[in-house]
Amino acid sequence: MNLEQIKADNTALNQLNIYSHEGGIYTLEAIVDGQAYPLELTPKSSVTFNCIDAIRDRLQGVSIDQVFLVQKTPYDEMIGMPTTTEPESLRIHW
Repeated sequence: MNLEQIKADNTALNQLNIYSHEGGIYTLEAIVDGQAYPLELTPKSSVTFNCIDAIRDRLQGVSIDQVFLVQKTPYDEMIGMPTTTEPESLRIHW
């Protein structure tokens, strides 16, 4: 789903998932009518950000019902907890 087209069409997002990756890089996934779409600038070119504030600025004016920060963590098993394949998801105030 094209980021600029969302803004131009005034598309409302049911949910925005912000995926946190190593190195302070964030990618985005939009949920619209139950379908998940990675946000792209051009086809097969995902949008990346270096901070949450930059995401907020870029999506200013877009209607978003809920926003989640999603990250996988390898640290649980490092401290003796069971290994999990499910990423942690934290709802954030938008």
